Amino acid sequence: MITQANITKKLAWLLCLTSGLSVVSPVNAKQVATPTMPSQLIGVWYPDNADGHERCQNMKKKKHMEGNIALALEITQSGYNQRAEYGEGNFMTPYRTEKNAKKVWTTYANVTLDGSDEIEGKDVSRFALKNSKITLTELSYVSPRVTQYFKCMGKLPAFSS
Repeated sequence: MITQANITKKLAWLLCLTSGLSVVSPVNAKQVATPTMPSQLIGVWYPDNADGHERCQNMKKKKHMEGNIALALEITQSGYNQRAEYGEGNFMTPYRTEKNAKKVWTTYANVTLDGSDEIEGKDVSRFALKNSKITLTELSYVSPRVTQYFKCMGKLPAFSS
């Protein structure tokens, strides 16, 4: 049976064969896993300084985020959020994660701001885990920004309003 989908598929194969390009069949495309953050990085991390340690302790004691989530680096399986001082910030959704060495990864991510769905840009960052601390090197800047974080908790607690 000739259908539009079959014609399109055959034309794509023909174009690839005549141009020397390779093509991924729809079956193979479904087998590609969605990039995820390494499990060792998942959690809520704070800058490794006096303010970061204080915010972490406040978060644990008071059991609420108000003012305490600012400056945190929240890493989930699907991405990471660098919280701004006002609490929201940059949301990174990786489209590629590479393991560079033992406990060192580079992520290539789409950036959205303050919970928007609109992609505002791209980010390339390197995460190095050593002695329960992350050194985050943001490579997308002319001069890479480097921040060291310590792990405060495994995930954000469920707060009541």
